[in-house]
Amino acid sequence: MSKGKLQAHGTPDFLKKQTDFEYRLFIDKSEMCECEHVSAFVKAHVRKAILERESATELVYGIPRDNSRQISRLVTALEKNIQEIKINGYGISMTTIEEVFLKLIREEENEKEYEHRQKFRKDLATRVFQMKHVRVGTVRLLFNHFYALFVKRLIMTHRQLVFLIGFIFSPLLIEIITVFVFPTPKQIQSSLLQNDRIIGAYVQLIPSIYNPQTIIVNNDSQSSQLVLSLSSQSTKINQVFADDIMTYVTSRFLQTETIFVHTYQLAFALFDNSTSLTLDAYFSSVNYHTMAVSLGVAATQLFQYYSNSSTKSIVTTNQPIITTGGNVSLLTQFFEIIYCFDTLPLSLFNFMNSIIAALYISVLMIVFVRERITHSKDLQLLSNLSKIIYWFTNAIYDFTSSLVISALLTIVIKIASKVISNTDAEVATFRSTTSVALFLILIVSYSLASIPFVYVTSFAAKSELIGFVNFFIVNIVTCFLDMVISFIQVFTEGQNLSTTKPTKTTRVLVILRWVLSAAFPTVNFKRALFNVRLHDNNQCINALNAILASKFPHIIANYNYNELWLSLREPGVGIQLMLFFIQMLLWWIILVIIENWKTIKQCKKNEAILEYWDDKHLDGDVQRERMLIVNNDKNPNHTTAPPVIVVRDLYQTFKKRKEKSLHRRVYTAVDHLNFRVTKQSCFGLLGANGAVDGLQTTDTEIGFCPQFDWLVHNLSVHETLTLFARLKGLHEHDITTMCENTIELFGLDSYEKCEVQNLRRKVSAALAFMANPQLVFLDEPTTGLDAAAKRKLWDVIRAARDTGTTIILTSHSMEECEALCTRLGIMKLGQFTCLGNLQHLKNKFGNGYAVQIKLHSVDDTEKFKINLKTNLPGIKFNDQHNGMLFCNVPFNSARLNVNNRSLPPIFDLARVFDLLNQKKEAKEIESYSVTQTTLEQIFVRLAGEDNEREAQAEKEATILLLDKTNQSTFIDYIV
Repeated sequence: MSKGKLQAHGTPDFLKKQTDFEYRLFIDKSEMCECEHVSAFVKAHVRKAILERESATELVYGIPRDNSRQISRLVTALEKNIQEIKINGYGISMTTIEEVFLKLIREEENEKEYEHRQKFRKDLATRVFQMKHVRVGTVRLLFNHFYALFVKRLIMTHRQLVFLIGFIFSPLLIEIITVFVFPTPKQIQSSLLQNDRIIGAYVQLIPSIYNPQTIIVNNDSQSSQLVLSLSSQSTKINQVFADDIMTYVTSRFLQTETIFVHTYQLAFALFDNSTSLTLDAYFSSVNYHTMAVSLGVAATQLFQYYSNSSTKSIVTTNQPIITTGGNVSLLTQFFEIIYCFDTLPLSLFNFMNSIIAALYISVLMIVFVRERITHSKDLQLLSNLSKIIYWFTNAIYDFTSSLVISALLTIVIKIASKVISNTDAEVATFRSTTSVALFLILIVSYSLASIPFVYVTSFAAKSELIGFVNFFIVNIVTCFLDMVISFIQVFTEGQNLSTTKPTKTTRVLVILRWVLSAAFPTVNFKRALFNVRLHDNNQCINALNAILASKFPHIIANYNYNELWLSLREPGVGIQLMLFFIQMLLWWIILVIIENWKTIKQCKKNEAILEYWDDKHLDGDVQRERMLIVNNDKNPNHTTAPPVIVVRDLYQTFKKRKEKSLHRRVYTAVDHLNFRVTKQSCFGLLGANGAVDGLQTTDTEIGFCPQFDWLVHNLSVHETLTLFARLKGLHEHDITTMCENTIELFGLDSYEKCEVQNLRRKVSAALAFMANPQLVFLDEPTTGLDAAAKRKLWDVIRAARDTGTTIILTSHSMEECEALCTRLGIMKLGQFTCLGNLQHLKNKFGNGYAVQIKLHSVDDTEKFKINLKTNLPGIKFNDQHNGMLFCNVPFNSARLNVNNRSLPPIFDLARVFDLLNQKKEAKEIESYSVTQTTLEQIFVRLAGEDNEREAQAEKEATILLLDKTNQSTFIDYIV
């Protein structure tokens, strides 16, 4: 399928016939090999053979269809002349289904246009990767970094609606509501003291309010006035003639304990004799008003009795009484004192402004949590950006943004103080120019202290939303806690009050308030606003002096009317400004420690590398690689091919988490690893290695494509490329051209102005090769790409490799390693199990050639198998079904040449082709295919035996394969 249409269908053999080449010949080049001489030799035996690609260690030839008979001649010639043409080995593989897919896609386009575009892309790649970029100087580079990060933040702010709403509009809206809508302290106080009658709020206390219920009456006459009166009020009468009502009721209680709640509320006992009249009233204490109702019924009955009139009654009503003037005066004084202690609900201005300050500061955390979680910060730091510039630029941007919102809040407060004529409003405190200027100074100081506080706490957040919410809630809760403590300490009295010594509880509360102010800038800001209000409020100063100064003389000094604004004694705000400065320094120091914690830990370690290490258990190629590196260190002129990078005895361990440590707590992830990578080559790392996951070395000559896309959100493709071009130190006049070439080379033209969410892998790869670094790390570069896009990216990577770029590739795609790597190593338990170029590994560790045969007749299967065993001794049959035979022709043994390089097998591969061609001509078989051992089969054989525990431990490791020298890693940048 392609573009919604069915392009082809059929069996795999039928589909493979659609491709141009039936087989591919892979030549393992030696150091003395000449490409022209080998090509002439191959074409002399297979005239239509085409050289598809060439690398530093390999030649790949395509053999067209209907040339299979010539392959046997070619193989025979290669066996006889392998020393003469100076090659180390060869291999043959058949076309794959993926090539069929790619060919069908190409057929949709005009062939000439396709060839022209391919040639253009190839020429463009060569031109781009051969281009030399001039870097800017140190001073200019610092400015470029600052400018790039500042522009990035501007773009992100413009495209983040949440940021604009949370940082600007929400604080302004809350401030406007606070100063214009919220009631003044006097209005709140009046509402708390208001006790007017509310229509419909009263309750007339008569027995019927408890219906349905049963009233117990103990009376000797059923026609008595008491019974008639209660009956007229729609109540149920249970008239008893017991001697004691309590005995009667408690006997019912034994049946159900809810009887006093739902059944019996009231009871009356009337006794009238010649000498006296007795009326007993009973009530349940469970429900409200039963006492008053029972008393009202008794009073009414007596009143009617003595007035000798059944129409008279006493009405009882439940209604809140009006507070007397004396009580109001006392409550007013109480609330005025509470207002002076900056507590809710009377003092709303300071608390709401602390909420506003916490809100706009909390929003700043979103950017840094996202960049830390997505690792876009790490990618920027790997682009030659220092952590100092990163945090300094962000601090300048955040402070500038905070300065804008601070100025807007100050303007709102100044306008409100002029517009609102009510002197009782809290905003009236800021009518003077001095107090308004002081508010601006305080909120700007708060921003300076809070910005590094946000940076530090961003490291603890697990997501943007959680980080924002947690930071905001913690600041609000601490402000509220400070107000509660302030309220509590007013009413704290000890038994030793006469000695004028404060109690232990008082000391703790006062110290706790200062601790909150010192730890949280938001609490300190709220307390500073309280001092601004207190400074001009003589009434509150008198109240505080009267209560606190006499009550806690050893802790709180008397407030002074004439205290300077910047005094260190309250109500001056000097102590708060000093705390802001200390907080700012403290949080910046903590941030520096966090960012350099790994370096600090490494300084404590002094691990020496063993000069001697027993490597006898390793493969011969791995041993020779280590010996070559050691000898080269002793004699730098020993090697003729100077490497770009050398890794010697890399050793790295890490500790498992407790729940994972069933046996060993310390796991060796990389165990004395040694390898070299030369110029114009691609080195592949296969196996559980955690390779380059923790790369920290920054250099302009290093490019990095991470496994998971570490790109900056909310930037378009062009903006992303421009950002990293500036970070890499390119001249501004070269950036536009370079970005355009990169976009065209990596096929990003259609998405230039789009955000990078849907093409992140391509952009990550483009950033790795930007500005032509000498060394590029690629970690799963084509994950998630379709076959066509994958092949195009492979072409770009090959072009970069062939023009001199050194590449280190880690991938789980064996096909990708076969297509790109000139040399690779398979890792198991921290060490290489094999090392060498692809064809060398296939010849040394392969199981021979996989052969698939389709028979003409299923009935002749057994006879055909016997014939194959006779002509090809050692052949193994793996499977058979529907006339298909799956067998394997193994290597009988391997030979080594004088350079200890593996040679092709002793058995005659030409004989295999001759025999199968004869069978095909004799109509015994319909088709066949011969394919050498795949890299995946070698990988499974060498590295697939790890037990699950070790594999899981390696997967969890984020091991730094190429780290700094002080981490026991020897990396020499020779080129």
